[in-house]
Amino acid sequence: MENEKPEKVKYEDNPDRKATFAPYIPRSVLTVDELMAMAKKFKEAGAEKVKIGGEMIFVWQEKHLPPGVKKHVGWEQNHFKATEVRPIKICSAETFCMRFRQPVLELAEKIDNAFRGTHLPVKLIIGIAGCQRSCSEPGIKDVGIIAHTKGYELLVGGSAGLKPRIAQSIGLFQTQDNVMKVIEGIIEYVKVKDKKSVRLGRVIEMNGIDDLLNFLKEG
Repeated sequence: MENEKPEKVKYEDNPDRKATFAPYIPRSVLTVDELMAMAKKFKEAGAEKVKIGGEMIFVWQEKHLPPGVKKHVGWEQNHFKATEVRPIKICSAETFCMRFRQPVLELAEKIDNAFRGTHLPVKLIIGIAGCQRSCSEPGIKDVGIIAHTKGYELLVGGSAGLKPRIAQSIGLFQTQDNVMKVIEGIIEYVKVKDKKSVRLGRVIEMNGIDDLLNFLKEG
C-alpha cells in the first residue's frame, strides 16, 4: 500500500466548514418528549441535519413491543444478531466534518444495502472513516475502511471486546467498486473458513494473512 499523508489544512480555515452544536445529553438518554422538544428548538434555530453517534434505540416499559408498533412507526427495525453482518459504523465525514479525503456516506449506504444482515457463523462489524483520524475506530473492526486522497485503505481482523486486536492493512483501493468487491470476498472467506464461530481476526491468526489474500485473489 502506498502511504498517504492528508493535506495539512486547518479545519477552522476550511471554506466549507459547517457550524455545529453538540448538546450535552446526560447518560446519553432522552425521553421521547425531550427528543421532540430538542429537535423542535434546533430546527427553529436553523439547524438542517443531525449526526447520530451510535444506535438510536427507543425504549418501552413493557417486556414486549405493543401490537402494531412496527407498522405504525414505518421504520425498518435494526438488528444486532451475533451471527450476521452488523450495520456499518461511520464517522461524521460529509455530515459536518470537512476533513474527509473521499466520499464515505454513499459508500456506507452501498455496503449496508449489499451486506447488512448477511448470515455468518459469527458477527462481522464494518467501520468506515473519512480520514486517518479514524473517529469511527476502523482499526478495531473486523473490516475497517479509511479514506485517503487516492482511495480507500482496507483493514481486516480488528476487534474490541475482552481480547482486543488491531486490524491489518491489506492495501489501498482506488474506487468504491473495488472496495465492495473486496468486502464481498472477505464475507465469503468468513463463510468458508470460519468453522469455530470465532471473529475474523482469530481466523486470520490461525490461517495467516496470506490465506485471506490468496482467497481474495482467486475470487
